[in-house]
Parts: sequence; structure tokens; C-alpha cells
Amino acid sequence: MKRTFFVVVLLLVGGFFLGRWLLADPGYVLLIRDGLRVEASLGFVLLLLILAAPLWSIITLLGVSLFRLAGLGRASRWRELIARRRLRAGFFALVDGDWARAGRLFAGASASQTWAVPARAGEALAAAAQGNHERVTEVLKLAAQQQRGQPMADLLAARLLLEEGATRQARVRLEGLSGRVERNPHRLRLLAEVLEREQDWPALVELLPMLKLSITDQNAFAVLEQRAWAGLLNAVAQAPGEPEKRLAELRRTWKEMPATLHGKTSIRAQYAAALVANGDGAAAFSLVRKEIEQNWDDRLIAVLEGIANVPAEKLLQQLEQWLEVRPGSIALLICAGRTAMKAKLWGKARSFFDGAARAGSVTALAELARLHSSLGDTDRALAALERRMMLLDEALPVLPLPSPRRREES
Repeated sequence: MKRTFFVVVLLLVGGFFLGRWLLADPGYVLLIRDGLRVEASLGFVLLLLILAAPLWSIITLLGVSLFRLAGLGRASRWRELIARRRLRAGFFALVDGDWARAGRLFAGASASQTWAVPARAGEALAAAAQGNHERVTEVLKLAAQQQRGQPMADLLAARLLLEEGATRQARVRLEGLSGRVERNPHRLRLLAEVLEREQDWPALVELLPMLKLSITDQNAFAVLEQRAWAGLLNAVAQAPGEPEKRLAELRRTWKEMPATLHGKTSIRAQYAAALVANGDGAAAFSLVRKEIEQNWDDRLIAVLEGIANVPAEKLLQQLEQWLEVRPGSIALLICAGRTAMKAKLWGKARSFFDGAARAGSVTALAELARLHSSLGDTDRALAALERRMMLLDEALPVLPLPSPRRREES
């Protein structure tokens, strides 16, 4: 609307100045041809030219209409109509699973320049469904030769390669696309799937900002974002090299991670476990302690079992404080028992394991059996093992069992 108004204003202003110029000096035009003499003012000639422009357009449109009514060009229009019908029939054949018929129909429709690209795409899908990979490659090459056919051919080829498990070849295809297609949502999603399968977490994390703009389902993006950063944390924690360098890279990765993920308990537990694995148990203990005060999670408690550079007595003191608030937590009781064993406090360890065993923990019973056996109390060790076997048997399905055989009297 604004553009039209601007054009109208320009025409009015131009007409005003042109009128003033013609009024000041109307000019003189003389045409002589074979004895024919025509005299007119310049303003009159300009008026005729202005009126002739739309008149010529109307005559042209009438000529095109008459051309069509006369049947000229009917053959080309007939071919386009046939191509459209074949394309439509091919689509329904593809949906019905009639791959061979769909391929023939799409191949016939590809003769039309107008429908060549979608027809080649359908033909490639039909050939892929039949397992004819050589035909797929051939058809996609033909599609790439059409106008704007190259992006479609690469995207479809990448999708088919991904379905076959050829992630490397699919990645090459997708990364080769540039220009407007680079931000194509379909390309970004396929590339994200490729990177996740290859576990190239740094590349996937780098792709996330661009991918966020193309995904309408923000919940799905949040899940993908968490998987990507969790994978990157795990990759950094297990990277070869010196622990000091890994710790520095871990801290840098944690700082670069979006703040929304810092609040995820699973991510914090993973980060704390990575710190423990790389020798910074003190930082992990501090992180777990702060998180536990805000959001209790058993996964955080399990992290403390691996800490080696914090005195076991200090850890046990904190665990006992938490047990006053959550006396029935199995994860907390097992962690306290194992920490007590590190501090060589056998009585406390047995007490903690007993509490977890009464709650039905087979892990606690295994620890009790090991502890009693080491202390020389064989009877209690066997009793703990029997209770453990009974709990494990309860998890088994009910099946017919053979009757016990009686020993024959000698």
C-alpha cells in the first residue's frame, strides 16, 4: 500500500512539472513522409504516446487469448496436463506401496520441464523402496541437472543414506549445501541427526543456535540440546591427555553451557561425576552439597562414593546430617556405609548397610555379606547372601521347577 501511494505521488509530481514545462513552451513536431505532412505540438504527441501504451498492452493480451482459442500451442499444454496427472497418480501409487508403478509414472512425468524435479524425487523414492540404489543415484543425478534441482537431490540423497546407516556419506552431502539451503530446516534436522549418530558433540553444539531458529517444537529442541551438551561433557571427561587439561576443558565447557541446563539435576550430577573422575573431588563435593540443599536427587549422592581427595570422615559427617532428614533413603544409606568403610568404621558401615537391607536393597545385602566375611563372621555373611538370593528370586517369573530328588539310602 505504501509503495503504491509513493508511486502515485511521484507520477503526480512528475505530471505537474511536465505540464508547467509544456505550458511555458508547447514545442513543435513536424512529420513528413512521401508527401504526407503532419504538424502537432509536443504536448499532443506525448499524450498520444501515453494513451498508446495501455492500448498496446490490451491488444497484446487479446492476441494471446486468440492464440490460445485458435488451438496454437495445444500440444505443449496437453503434455503438461498429462505430466500433472502422472505425477498425481504416481504419488498415490507411492502411498499404496506399488513402487514399480509409481516409478514408471514418475519417470513419465519427468519429461515435463515444469514437473521434472518433483517427478525425479518421487522416482528416487520409489527406486529406494525397491532397493534399487543404482537407479536412485542415476535419478538424483538427472534431478540435479534441472533448475534448482541440486539442493533437492542432495537433501533426498542425504535422507536415504541416513536410512541406510551411511552417516558419513550423508554428512558430506549435507555439509556441501550452501547459500539459502544452508539454513533449510530439513537440512539442519538431518545434519543434527547425523552428528548425533556420529557422536560429534562439538559440531552438534555448534549447530544448536541455527537449529533453534528452525525447530518449532521447543520441547523437542530442549531435549536435543540437553543430549548434545551431556554428550560433550562426557566426551571432554574421557578425552585422552593429562587430567589437568581435561579439568580445564571441563570447566570451560561448563561455563559455555546455557544457563537453563545448569539447573538440570542430571547435568549437574554428570558434571560432578566428571570432576570426581578427573581428580577434583572437592569441587564435586561442594557442587553436590549446594544442589542437595535445593533439589534432592539420589544421582547426586552416588557421585560422592567416588571422591578420593576429600577425607572420608568429612564426607561421612555430611552424610549423617542428611540421614537425619532422610533416614529411609537407600542411596544415602549405601553411600554412608561405603564411606564408613573407607574410614574403617566397620560398626557404622554395618549399621548403614543393615538399614538399607531392611528396605529391600540387594546391593546393601551384598555389601553386608562382604563385610561380615572379611570380619570372619561367616554365619552372618551366609545369612545376608541367602536374603539377597530370596530378593532376587522374587524378581524372577513364576515357572515350573523340578521336584528335589531324595537321596537314596545306602
